[in-house]
Amino acid sequence: RIKVAASILYHIGSNEEKSTNHERVLLSWRASLQIMETGIREALLNLKPGLQRKEACIERCRLSNIISAFLLDFPTLSAIASPNSIVDEIAFIYKSIRAPKDLELIKLQMDSRTEKSTLRFIGFRSLELLLQTEDSVEGISNQIAIETTMTSLPRLLRQSPPSFIPSEYLSNYELNNQHYSSIIAGCAPSIHRCLTSSVHSIYECLGAILASTLVQDLQRNQKTIFSMSSFMFGLLANYFTVLRQSDFKSVLENIVPSLAKFIGFCREDALKEEDSLLTVEEGLLCAVNRNTARRLLH
Repeated sequence: RIKVAASILYHIGSNEEKSTNHERVLLSWRASLQIMETGIREALLNLKPGLQRKEACIERCRLSNIISAFLLDFPTLSAIASPNSIVDEIAFIYKSIRAPKDLELIKLQMDSRTEKSTLRFIGFRSLELLLQTEDSVEGISNQIAIETTMTSLPRLLRQSPPSFIPSEYLSNYELNNQHYSSIIAGCAPSIHRCLTSSVHSIYECLGAILASTLVQDLQRNQKTIFSMSSFMFGLLANYFTVLRQSDFKSVLENIVPSLAKFIGFCREDALKEEDSLLTVEEGLLCAVNRNTARRLLH
């Protein structure tokens, strides 16, 4: 029970306030008692023929120790989940693993996830290097090249549909509503940290590119949507993804000022009146800009 309580307390974390720490220790201790009682009760109910009750209880306690050591190998979740939800998940793990072979199977699946996540990290890292500044060896600066490169980002951020799902049901399979971390769930913590850092770095680069593009267009007095629609819309499309609070600083802080400027440009184009002095080509271009801006603002 002590090891079970230690694994729970490790994952729910500590707090600066002593009163909160005392509450979490009590929560861990009480939850460990419930987990052990449930495990022992289930072991006695499913007693194998010829196995004494004392031996069944000892085997269950040994299994609980193995699970506790297994849980201590993972990073804590206190930053993204409440203590009660973490306790419920840990209790479910202890209840679901009924034999050491179950844990071995889980480890094999996690190794497979780690291998797949490593390959996905290579893709993210390649994008990150391509979006570096011109000063770097790998960086690119051409807008067409950047726009072409970023077409692969949405595919990397979501999971591919399972092969067993028929094609007619793929539209109902909600893949776009997943956070990118759910794709790599179960992989090694080091790969998880590297991939998360790479994703944040990519969005920081996108925010810098978006800001510099707006400044350059403003300096050249080319504020019309037509002059930057393909590239700008291509950059903005990558922000239509699921984000968590841990992503806000890296993903959203860089885009909010640029987005305000972009919407301001769109508002100006949407409110422009027709100029009778323009040629037919210029008038048609202004009409396209105006309609595009209105659709965007709506």
